[in-house]
Amino acid sequence: MSVSCSGASFDFPTGFHRERKLNEPTNHTMEIFYAAWELFLKFWNDQPIRRIGISITNLVSDEVWQRIKGS
Repeated sequence: MSVSCSGASFDFPTGFHRERKLNEPTNHTMEIFYAAWELFLKFWNDQPIRRIGISITNLVSDEVWQRIKGS
């Protein structure tokens, strides 16, 4: 999962792009939201923002995880 942010000013561009791997696979939206929110707050400089993005990768069907976990 990654979070990116661009500052509001076009004259003095600021922002960041950071990523983090979740400890366990999940299909719970709020777990993903809180991980992204935590990452955003850690690197945000409290200035106005123009754009924020969240990207989630390595997605698999929840049936795959259930089979692995139940093996």
